[in-house]
Amino acid sequence: MSRTQPRPPGRKGGPPKKADPLRLVEPVANVTPVDRLAPVEFVNLPGGQKLVLPDEPVELGEGLRDALLDGRDWREGFSDDNSVGVWLWNLWQPTLEPIGFGREEFVATVIDTQRELWLWLIGDRLWNQYVTGLAGRIGRRVPQPDAQATP
Repeated sequence: MSRTQPRPPGRKGGPPKKADPLRLVEPVANVTPVDRLAPVEFVNLPGGQKLVLPDEPVELGEGLRDALLDGRDWREGFSDDNSVGVWLWNLWQPTLEPIGFGREEFVATVIDTQRELWLWLIGDRLWNQYVTGLAGRIGRRVPQPDAQATP
């Protein structure tokens, strides 16, 4: 196969050179590195409500993790004292029920986060990552307020 167009000036034959993956990128001036991000403290819900995110329940998490590692089915424990879902429902129920998000929707949302809950329990995720993700899912599932009802 012959070339029909001449090469650009200064270009030699062969494939283009690849970037050296070991070459460091020049640092950007006047940028302060971020050590740690502050944890999220609440999630805004439709209608102006705020879902306050609680601190990590360390003892509850340890108890649940031990129960699961002993072979207990975590879905059976939603109604007992060893359940993160029950604990969170007791905290969030006064905020969620008045805006139309009941226990059934809450249980379904907690079940949908089973994998993330497990990752927190085994130490692969931070509590704030789990609870923020759960609150975000709840916020997306909360019934939207009627557009005419807002001023």
